[in-house]
Amino acid sequence: MEVVLKSKKRNELKLMQAILSYLKENCPEKICYAPMGDSISQGLFAENRKSGFVFKLADQLAMATGKKIKLRGLSEVGKTATDFGAPCLPMIIRQKPALVTIEFGTNDAFEGPTPTNLQLYRNSLKKIIESLKEKTDSQIILMTAWTNPKYPVTSSIIQFDQVCREVGAKLEVPVADLSDIWRNRSDVFGPAGRLIPDFSKWGGSDDFHPNQRGHQLIAEKLFKIIK
Repeated sequence: MEVVLKSKKRNELKLMQAILSYLKENCPEKICYAPMGDSISQGLFAENRKSGFVFKLADQLAMATGKKIKLRGLSEVGKTATDFGAPCLPMIIRQKPALVTIEFGTNDAFEGPTPTNLQLYRNSLKKIIESLKEKTDSQIILMTAWTNPKYPVTSSIIQFDQVCREVGAKLEVPVADLSDIWRNRSDVFGPAGRLIPDFSKWGGSDDFHPNQRGHQLIAEKLFKIIK
């Protein structure tokens, strides 16, 4: 069993290390990065709209590759892999992305970890990944869900995260495990009630979404996978 696990780890590491090389070699001028997701991908409640993890990751990619990053993608507050991610596939495919991050699960988990809901989530992730693999040449990174452990939904999110990891393993897609961030730190949330001009329509910040520190750590985790 130990030999099998070590072999699996080596294969995962090879897969992760290939992304940055691929982007350097196969994107002559620009790298199209198309994040798919919900409010986390929207950057809600970072310091401003352009300092969420999506923009931070794009900056790191530009520095590492020396290429211009073309940010496209689709994300919307409150959406799930089933009601938004899968239906958006035709638009994402038309963008011809070189890199896609898939960040759902948080809102999916609020529906409850019933067998039906977990299967819907599994099917939607598989559809997204298989379609991207079939119709684009993009490198793909799955992301687990975000939560604050003090919220009751966390027990549901843990089950959805397990589905995410299983799908990633089965379809050979690396998974950025955000639980490494929200489990182990208290400085990645809030403070609640802070007004941020770019997100004023959502009211003050809360203690659930990642703050600027949280978004920075998410970007760093993704970049580690990429390089």
